[in-house]
Amino acid sequence: MFNIKHLTSLLISSILLTQTTWADSADKIYHINGKTMGNNYKVSLVANSMTPQQLYLLREDIELKLEIVNKTMSTWRKDSEISKINAWPADKPIYISNELKIIILASKKVEKITSGAFDITVGPLVKLWGFGPDGIPTAIPSVDSINQVKSYTGSSNFSLMGNNYTKKDSRLQLDLSGIAKGHAVDILADTLDSKGIHHYFVDIGGEVFAKGYRPNKENWIIGIEEPKKNSTHIITTLSINGKAIATSGDYRNYFEAEGGKFSHVINPKTGRSIQTNIISATVIAPKCATADALATASMVMGTKAIMQLADEQDLAVMLIEDNFGELKIHQSKEFKKFITQ
Repeated sequence: MFNIKHLTSLLISSILLTQTTWADSADKIYHINGKTMGNNYKVSLVANSMTPQQLYLLREDIELKLEIVNKTMSTWRKDSEISKINAWPADKPIYISNELKIIILASKKVEKITSGAFDITVGPLVKLWGFGPDGIPTAIPSVDSINQVKSYTGSSNFSLMGNNYTKKDSRLQLDLSGIAKGHAVDILADTLDSKGIHHYFVDIGGEVFAKGYRPNKENWIIGIEEPKKNSTHIITTLSINGKAIATSGDYRNYFEAEGGKFSHVINPKTGRSIQTNIISATVIAPKCATADALATASMVMGTKAIMQLADEQDLAVMLIEDNFGELKIHQSKEFKKFITQ
């Protein structure tokens, strides 16, 4: 699960470097652990042998890449690129980095696929409902206030010509919290590939990309936990090679008012908090940024719409509904291909 509070400044902690040897294999798994975006990250890689110096240099490169992502996309950092363009006046172009351009274009692609269910300008609506940074939601916003904020949200209110970004209203804000963590996973995967490391597992706060094999020559196995507080029960296990997994859910972040339960997930088209039985959406995709964004959009679209889209476009999607305490699981045909037997 990922929300706006995960985009904190990069936290550098002591990194644990360990190795695990598989029986009857010369290969070992080396682990690099740390903190980023308010989450733990873990990189596990398979190699015949790596020296402490090699692991140290790899750790330094990993943390450098994570720092770049934060300096580009963190709304919590006043010195970040996204904070700068969010404070930029209307109708005045500003040149943005290729890093930011790539993630904006990826976001717009998912927005198109999901008919607007994913929208990186939804931040002001999230804040209006009380789910923004340090927000404590207590009441439902008025229809007038929702409509007022909706008037300056939506990707139609900004343009991107090459690397020149322009917004129509100075109040428009970009918030990449629904895709940034997945993007960071992709960046680390690309980093490992560039160094000739092709058997690895990257995990940032539960967003995952796995490639190659473990030392026993088997795919990486990922367990999906039951989406309930304090539960560690695994409801399904997935066999992954060259794919990403991301999960979104509302079972920990909501408020109750006027007899209803209101999720932190906001429908960009209505401006309202969604009321749904879906408590978890898991997506498998070639890129973790795509999986991350689609998982968020799945919560907005609802069971019927997202499962229909999954069948039409061969998307690997699993939804979990809570019907008065009883969990109901929906899995697309493509998703079922990854379930271990």
